[in-house]
Amino acid sequence: MVEKVSSLKTGVKYKETPIGKIPVDWEVVPLSKISGINMGQSPPSKDCNEKQDGLPFYQGNAEFGPKYPIPQKWCKVPKKIAEKGDILISVRAPVGEINIAPHKCCIGRGIAAVRAKDAYDKFLYHSILLHRKSLSKTCQGSTFEAINRKELTELLITLPPSLEQIKIAEILTTVDDEIYKTTQIIDKTKELKKGLMQRLLTREIGHIPWVTGADFEIQGTSINGLLRGDLESFRIPLPPVKEQKKIAKILSSIDDELEKESNHRDQLILLKNGLMHVLLTGKLRVE
Repeated sequence: MVEKVSSLKTGVKYKETPIGKIPVDWEVVPLSKISGINMGQSPPSKDCNEKQDGLPFYQGNAEFGPKYPIPQKWCKVPKKIAEKGDILISVRAPVGEINIAPHKCCIGRGIAAVRAKDAYDKFLYHSILLHRKSLSKTCQGSTFEAINRKELTELLITLPPSLEQIKIAEILTTVDDEIYKTTQIIDKTKELKKGLMQRLLTREIGHIPWVTGADFEIQGTSINGLLRGDLESFRIPLPPVKEQKKIAKILSSIDDELEKESNHRDQLILLKNGLMHVLLTGKLRVE
């Protein structure tokens, strides 16, 4: 990845634009000039279901994941459709969240789909990510935070030459992929820990009897709570000390792995943010 990025080139000339200095061979263009914009429209509720009948239906930010949305509903008679690879933008609070359509899908009024025409699609995705704060600023102060088609079409995007778009996108996508893989590792490790805790902390290992616990479901009035006596009398399964140490060692090793992977992901996110800032503004050029 690092070898794809050159050092700052000498002699690069810059020009002032409405969104800051950029190299003289770059352009600043409105989003509508380089892409098609498809504003979502919600279908009638009778046409939606949770039985995976029809196209996945995305209504807004609630279904967005780190990069791809996760379907919760489906639609048999969609009003508006996004194609696989389209950039999905949340146009209602929180405005400016970005995902990529992993498949053909139905989009509701909380989402707009952007399809690259005169720009490299992966570059456009990252460029919108960088400039999305402009969308949030546009709707600040309004009673209901939302942006319309006009405001989205006027979003200004930096546009380098085609070959440079591809190279920039390759670098940022490489980091993205590593972040995605690390997130998957973290999620799977958390599931592993959950399963091990359920098994190790609730049953005997090696047929050694444990001290059994006693139930206590919760007393209260309008607000559920615990009485001091309940806590003092509450008992938990207690294995022999030797087994306690073994269980603690297993779970601690998983915690260490989670911390290591979480730190790695945090560093990757910092790297990605830094690279976006210098690569998508031309402060750092690629060969």
